[in-house]
Amino acid sequence: MQISLAQGIQLISQLNSEIQAKRIQRRDASEIVFQKGESYTLTDDVDKLSDELDVLYDRVRELKVKIGQKNVETKLDIFGGELDSITLAEALVLVQQIRNELETCEYLAQKNPNPQLQRAIYGGESCYSVANFDVNKYKRLASELRKRANRISTEIDRVNHNTMIDVSWADEYIA
Repeated sequence: MQISLAQGIQLISQLNSEIQAKRIQRRDASEIVFQKGESYTLTDDVDKLSDELDVLYDRVRELKVKIGQKNVETKLDIFGGELDSITLAEALVLVQQIRNELETCEYLAQKNPNPQLQRAIYGGESCYSVANFDVNKYKRLASELRKRANRISTEIDRVNHNTMIDVSWADEYIA
C-alpha cells in the first residue's frame, strides 16, 4: 500500500503509542499474585506480548528507514530555482535552525533601546541597562526569519503530503 510521508509520520506515532501500551501490559502480566494455598496457572501472555512488540518495533524501524531514505532523495525548491533546491532532510534541519535563531532574535527584539533602571548596587548607586545593539534590526530580522521558516515549513508539508512510500502492512492501520 502506498502512503504519504505525512501518513507515515502519523503511523509512527500510532505505533509508538501501541508499543507503550503493550509494554505496560507485558509488565502487568509479568507476575501472578495469589494467596497461600491457592492454585495458579502460568500463561504465555508475556511471550505473546513480547512477540507483538517485536513486530511493532520492526514496523517502526521500517517506517523510519523508508521515511529517512525519501527525505534524502526528495528535493525541495524553497529558494526559487532548480540550482537552489535542497533535500527534504536538509530542509528539516534548516527550518529547525531558522526557528532556533528566530527565538533568539525575538528575545533580542524585546530589549529596551533606552537606559533602564535595574537596581541599586552596594554603595546605593543606581545601575542601568541598555541594549547593546540595534533593537529594530533584530525586530526586522525576526520578521524575515518567521516568514522564511513558514515558507519552508509550508513546502515541507506539501512534500510530506505528496511524496509516497510503499508500506505493505499499512492497510492494517489506515483505511
